[in-house]
Amino acid sequence: MSTIAIALIVAFVVILSIIEVPKMLKRCLYKELVLYSVFLLIGAVTGILVTLDVKIPNPSDSLALLLSPLVTVVKFILG
Repeated sequence: MSTIAIALIVAFVVILSIIEVPKMLKRCLYKELVLYSVFLLIGAVTGILVTLDVKIPNPSDSLALLLSPLVTVVKFILG
């Protein structure tokens, strides 16, 4: 079952790329093409990892860890 899901994800990425990339190249939208490619790759990899039941960390946990010192400083300043 996961093989079919992975094949569908890859097919979706290929179809989207075939449709969108030539339009972006024709209009010389190189920055947009780079961002499009990065986000499409992130989405495809995430989809494949979810399909394979790989545990993906929650980005909110990392953000909370990064911002917790800032929260402490703000609480200290505000009293």
